[in-house]
Amino acid sequence: MKEEFLELLERDKEFRYAVAGKLGLEEILRRLDRHEEHLTKLREDMVVGFRRHDEISAKLEAQLVKLREDMVEGFKRYDEILARHEAELVKLREDLVAGFRRHDEEIARLRADMMEGFNLLRRHLEALGARWSILAEEAFREG
Repeated sequence: MKEEFLELLERDKEFRYAVAGKLGLEEILRRLDRHEEHLTKLREDMVVGFRRHDEISAKLEAQLVKLREDMVEGFKRYDEILARHEAELVKLREDLVAGFRRHDEEIARLRADMMEGFNLLRRHLEALGARWSILAEEAFREG
């Protein structure tokens, strides 16, 4: 009987459906429908979630673009400040070189004046020495 039953299931389509109905195929179909509804709801939730994430990503991207623009603007500002400082440093170096040159000239002039003064002093001392020699000789003679 078992073999006949299985053979009938294979051959007779209507018999197969009748058996499926008795076995609860309708319940299975209802459950499949519920699962399909659940899957549809999950898909809708997923689409909403992706949309929300897309909005968040778009906001973050806009913030990144703004941050990059701010950084570029800041770098330009600092480049301008650095250029001004560099120009000031060049001027300062030029002023220092000019100042050292003036000081070198002044020191050379002072040295020349000192040398002239020493030469004058030497001549006066030599003249004084010559005079003392004469005075000393006269004093020796008188003595």
